[in-house]
Formats: sequence, structure tokens, C-alpha cells
Amino acid sequence: MNDHRRPGAGYLKRRYTVAAVLLIWAGSALASSHPRDWLDRMDDAVEYLNYSGTLVHMHGVNTEILQIVHRVADGKVTERITAMGGAGREIIRNDEEVTCILPDQQTVLVEARDARDQSQSPLRGRLPNSTLFDEGLYELVFTGNSRVADRDVVIISVKPKDSYRYGYRLWLDTDMAMPLKSQLLDDKGDVVEQIMFADIDIRDSIPESAVQPSVVMDSFSWKNIEAAVDQAAISADSVWRATMMPPGFRLTVAKTKTMPEPGEPMEHLVYSDGLASVSVFIEMGVAADEKGEGLSRIGAANAYTTTLQERLITAMGEVPAQTVKMISLSVRPIVTSE
Repeated sequence: MNDHRRPGAGYLKRRYTVAAVLLIWAGSALASSHPRDWLDRMDDAVEYLNYSGTLVHMHGVNTEILQIVHRVADGKVTERITAMGGAGREIIRNDEEVTCILPDQQTVLVEARDARDQSQSPLRGRLPNSTLFDEGLYELVFTGNSRVADRDVVIISVKPKDSYRYGYRLWLDTDMAMPLKSQLLDDKGDVVEQIMFADIDIRDSIPESAVQPSVVMDSFSWKNIEAAVDQAAISADSVWRATMMPPGFRLTVAKTKTMPEPGEPMEHLVYSDGLASVSVFIEMGVAADEKGEGLSRIGAANAYTTTLQERLITAMGEVPAQTVKMISLSVRPIVTSE
């Protein structure tokens, strides 16, 4: 992200409203812009607009309803995600840390925010990221217009060019490119995951009180997940890395986490092609029969677990099974010094 302050809701709304009018004068928004431009605008919109709404997340046979409040003030982002019903879990995300409130367990987990790890944002983590988008791996096409949450949208399909990654369909607000609906599609074109705003309110400003925890936590226990240990800065004889990957995938995150429970640190790697990502977890002191080796499925994600040198290695991501299997089985200790 650039050092200069990013635009807030009012600026973006005025800018994109004018742009939309100019496109109408030109005859067609689809004929006047490229899908890649819409992805870039989507990235800005989801992070730098002020909005609140009801987000419906469907994966497999499960449906989760989330209330999201996203506030930008003085260039700083704060987000509150509340799960409706059930345990009423809540996530507060700001520029420095992610706080997960678990009322059913009377526990609060705090982890330093890693801007490179999009999974730390429940909405951002389920959308394609255009920052490292590679047109050699995906094809972008306009596929129509529609309406979502009582707003006009343009539909864009993101089609993979091989069988190592999934595709997307995106419904973007025609005024500000805010993603109002997204579908993750497997290699057969079937929907494996969907997020959609049932309602959304995009505003110029949101009060700070709207992003404060809604749960009284006076009696809760607090636990820190020490996560921001970047392996790039660690002097060690060896590090663990995947040695074989599908085309386009590259290492974007490498860190060591110390979990709240006693035990050995867990290494966490993330490989991404810019849209798809695979997390690799390398754990010590975990018996293979505790989790089971081989292929498994968790919602829309495939996972493959194996063992090597008394370590449990799990690769997991919303990608085809062959992708996580290839990456997991190729993880090895890499010598970094003589």
C-alpha cells in the first residue's frame, strides 16, 4: 500500500459515480473498461469504503450469517464481524491486530495482523486479490448485468487456464465496484462456496462506537497468539519449504506461530498465485493418527496431510485436491547455511 492516504467512502463514491455517468454516455460500461480494472477497483472498495451489512456465507451444506461493519477514518481501517446465532463469535480487525472473541469459551484470542495474509479478514480472505493477478493463469470476462442487495451490478467471471486452481464469479456494484456477491467454482463449474450481501449500506462515515466489541469481556481470559515471526529474518540452518508447486504459485508468507496451548511452535507458509492460496502448517509433537494422513475436505477447502521427520505437514486451501497434495508431499527442510 502506498504511503499516501487512501480515499474514503465519500471520495470514492463521487469518483465512481462520475465514472459511471461517463460510461453510460459512451454507450456501455462493458465496452469501455477491462475486467482487470474492475478487480483493482474492487480491492480498493472492499478495504477503503465505509459500509455495514448482512453477509451470507454458504459453503457445502452450511450457511453462516455475519453482520459486518467496516470503518475507515484518518486512513486507518477497523472492521467488526459478528456471527449471528449460535456462539455469537466476533472478530475485531484493525491495522495492528486481529481480536477473536469467543463468548462460548469465555476467551479472547489476539494475533498480530499480517497485511500479507488475507485470510485474517473474513470478507477479504474469500475474494480474489488482484495485486498479484497473472493473466497467464486466469482469463477475465464480462458475463452480464444483474442486481444484488437492491443495487445494480456487473458480473465478471475469473476462469482458470489449468486444473490446479478454482474459478470465481463476481457481482460488483456498478458505481463503486464493491463486491456484493462472489462464487467459488470448482473444476466442473459447480459452486463450492458463496458469499453474498443480503443488504448493505455504503456511507461517507461510520462512528467509532460501531466497531467496538458488542460483548462484555470482563471475565474472559485473554490469550496472545505470537505470530509475527517472519522466517525471512531468522538465522537458521534450515527452513521448511515446498519444493514442487503448480505454475504461478509462490511463497507469500512464512512465519512461526506460538499457540496459546503448551507445545512446539508451528510454522505457517502461504503459497499464492495472486488469487488462489494454499496454507501449509508444519507441526511438531502431533501424532499422525490424531489428525489422519491423506486427503480430507473442510467446507470448500481441500487438505492433504503427511508426515516427515517427526513433523505433521498439512497443506490446505480452496483449490483442487491435486494442488494441496502436490504441495504437501513436496515440503522439505531447505539448508540455508553451510
